[in-house]
Amino acid sequence: MTPSLERYVADLPAGLSSHPECQVKGAALRSMLDLVGDHPIRELPFVAEYRAHGVLPSVWYPEVHLATLALAARVYAFPTDTALLDRVFEANLEMFQSKLYYRLMALLSPGGLLKRGPMNWLQFHRGTRFVVHEIHDRAAQASLEFPAHLFGSLHARVFAKAFEAALHFNGATAAKLEVEGLQPTEIRYRATW
Repeated sequence: MTPSLERYVADLPAGLSSHPECQVKGAALRSMLDLVGDHPIRELPFVAEYRAHGVLPSVWYPEVHLATLALAARVYAFPTDTALLDRVFEANLEMFQSKLYYRLMALLSPGGLLKRGPMNWLQFHRGTRFVVHEIHDRAAQASLEFPAHLFGSLHARVFAKAFEAALHFNGATAAKLEVEGLQPTEIRYRATW
């Protein structure tokens, strides 16, 4: 197992079976699986199963699988964190343009999109919570709450890029999302546009 995957799995209470209450929609999981590409990942037995049987966009899958795939994508498919994050941004823009997700994302101001953020998060995730604390004319504060050690630093930045892509999709082309804080059960974000 690579060092980053080994550290991540070691911090989880039950390894890859941890936090079964936390789930992610297949569309997001499939997008991350696509980023991994065809690289064999023996440390993650579920990868071969997903490749053999497919991932259905509207089915719920373990969030831990998404988290480990993000780490695997970085190790096996991208030379730097920046390269992975740039591709995450592009992949999310592509996903938001699909018929399935366009209606969730389109025609909202940045503030309106963030107001709907908790509801939109629930369209893709169960067992974790996206909370918007403040929305101003050109900035907002939000957080992502989750069970201990489900997400780490790379995950925080991956989600920031996905949120940033949503803002860009709605016309806020100068939007930036910064990770302001990372705790074992919470990521704090600041958005500007």
